[in-house]
Amino acid sequence: MKKQFCKTMSYVMTAALLLGVSMPSSPAAAKKKAPKLSTKKVSISVGQKKTIKLKNGKKAVWSIKSGKKVVSLSKKKKTSVVVKGKKAGKAVVLAKVGKKKLTCKVTVTAKKKAAKKSSSNKSGSGSGSSKTNGSTVYWTPGGAVYHRTPNCPTLSRSRTIYHGSISSCPKNRGCKVCF
Repeated sequence: MKKQFCKTMSYVMTAALLLGVSMPSSPAAAKKKAPKLSTKKVSISVGQKKTIKLKNGKKAVWSIKSGKKVVSLSKKKKTSVVVKGKKAGKAVVLAKVGKKKLTCKVTVTAKKKAAKKSSSNKSGSGSGSSKTNGSTVYWTPGGAVYHRTPNCPTLSRSRTIYHGSISSCPKNRGCKVCF
């Protein structure tokens, strides 16, 4: 009985040793995932910003591989960088993680300009002053007044600016800033 017990115990101990050697003892010993970027392609317009992040990596050195006149890098951190479009074109952002080099292609498109739409076909009951009769005035679809110049400070935030004669303007009164 004593021999059989010793034999069984030796088998159990051998199995425990083999299992302990074959299994990783910590998460660090497990296979690590390769570092990569949050995106491989980015499309932005001039003046727009986009953040590129590093995944599965501790630290990256960020730089511009090509297109230094097209984009700029700011807020460089260990695991992220902010890319800003300077002018239309293409660029490549490079992240060095140890010996590995990761790239992200950046396409910068031109800023869309607000198109001025002619609205001579618009009709409205506009009553204007004698100074502006027959001259060109400017207005926005959501605004309540018409303007003498498209450079009026109150029009600076407007994307859509209509223009036409005072008789075709649907607004009833002039702007206090430019009139």
